[in-house]
Amino acid sequence: MRHEKEIQKWLEELAGKNSRSCSGELYASIRFADDPLSLEMKGEVERRWQHGISPDRHRAAREACRVLQSLKEPRFYSANTNISHIPGKILKPDLVLEDEISGAFVIVEIKRSQKAAREFATELLAYANCLCSQHPGSKVFFVLVSTSWAPLEQHAIDQLALWDIPTLALEYREPNLVEMEQTLWVRSDLLPEVCRKTFPPAALEVHTKVFFLPRLWWNDSTWFRKIDHAAERIAREAERARASGFLVVWSIPMERSEHNQTRLFVSMAVRNPCRPQQFPEFNTVEEYEEFAWSNDFTELSDDTSIRLLLDLEVGEDTYSYSPELEGSWDDLRTRLERENANLWSFNSFGEIADKVHSWRNVSRYSLSPVIADITSYPSWHPVTWLPALESLIAREAFEGEKLKLWLALRRGEKLEKIGRSGLRRRWLNNFRWAVSQAEFACAWVEFIESNEGASAFNVNLFSPSDIFNRFEWESAINAAYHYMESEGELVAYCFYLGVQRERGRIDINHFRERREVLRRKGIHVPHWVEEIANSLVRQNF
Repeated sequence: MRHEKEIQKWLEELAGKNSRSCSGELYASIRFADDPLSLEMKGEVERRWQHGISPDRHRAAREACRVLQSLKEPRFYSANTNISHIPGKILKPDLVLEDEISGAFVIVEIKRSQKAAREFATELLAYANCLCSQHPGSKVFFVLVSTSWAPLEQHAIDQLALWDIPTLALEYREPNLVEMEQTLWVRSDLLPEVCRKTFPPAALEVHTKVFFLPRLWWNDSTWFRKIDHAAERIAREAERARASGFLVVWSIPMERSEHNQTRLFVSMAVRNPCRPQQFPEFNTVEEYEEFAWSNDFTELSDDTSIRLLLDLEVGEDTYSYSPELEGSWDDLRTRLERENANLWSFNSFGEIADKVHSWRNVSRYSLSPVIADITSYPSWHPVTWLPALESLIAREAFEGEKLKLWLALRRGEKLEKIGRSGLRRRWLNNFRWAVSQAEFACAWVEFIESNEGASAFNVNLFSPSDIFNRFEWESAINAAYHYMESEGELVAYCFYLGVQRERGRIDINHFRERREVLRRKGIHVPHWVEEIANSLVRQNF
């Protein structure tokens, strides 16, 4: 095995130390294993989106891909050189590169056997703080190179990843019968692989701030810039605090006010990491007892969304309400649909942003039979974020046959919903119409993926500029229903209930005939399905 100084010299040459131009030789020496995560990372870095990072992966894997992308054409910055400008303070990273595209700094550190594991992360953080202070606003990535990894060093890498610091572990290997040159292998197994965090509805509580703007503010482009910049600023501030959430800017179309003003709503949900209860130090038993009697020991609540919205401003002489609790995401979604809201922007950050962006990239291909190219929609369009956002929220757990029936019910509702959104007065940023498109598209893609012979219905036929093609929409529902029949009569019955529940009306005679057929065949209908059917019957009397 080569000496560490020889490995460092080899890395410097690959990074273009003696060349004035950017070198791609460093990335050419990187290899990926055959495990699923390594292959997903390779697909992500090489822009094979249909085989990229799975949405369920931990964001550490996606951050490691950012580091890999920065190694494609890095610019040499320094090697074994003191980067500190403070007299008497010596900080000598093995190798520092600069990403040609993003300008981020990449610290490459070779693990030395005599270095204690606890010093491993500490040194890297010292290097990062030094570069950040000298280059405000710059990102810093870590690349760790070693011939082997001890358990404590693996823990240090895991901790850096959990701190959301882009970190990549590479294993150095000597030439062999397969690889004639020295290589660097991606150690994806050292990264947290699966994101196990759940988002119960209460974790996505929404607060809304109301602004009073000039009546025709949407005709003034300066207002758009002010709103976009203000929303982007507080989203980035929340992200720097390692929070996860989203922000929606919306208004009520054709709103009429007694005054020469209209309302603009900014709704924000933030989920912070849980903060532990803080207890002071007590000098006497009496002090402890006094504190105990005056506190209930409940966990501190996060007020990030309220604090950020209080500081939110969109212009001088603009009146606004203080943030008020909107409720859960389901409450906000219901209101947006009830008000038929116009969406002006959507912004996400943290883990939720990772999920939304990954869903958008992957679905660009999986949705192609239904939507020509979802990138033609604005970034706030519900088809680009609604399914991903709602998949993060914990729902009632279903298993086995119950799950199969529940999914059939939901698919029927979503395919029918596009017919309820109204045939007139439809705009692209109208929430009720846009979310109907989104749900129809997702339900139809699920159907296509589970049935290879399915036709490709184009949702663009339902665009506001075209005549509503009822035949296409009804054909999609009929085709899905016939497929459900092949899954079983009870599954088809649940799909039928979903369509009728979303439609809000039901043919009582036809419905009774279907029920009677199931009874004659001895097919047991679960109680919860019967309850849905009975509620539909009551609504139609």
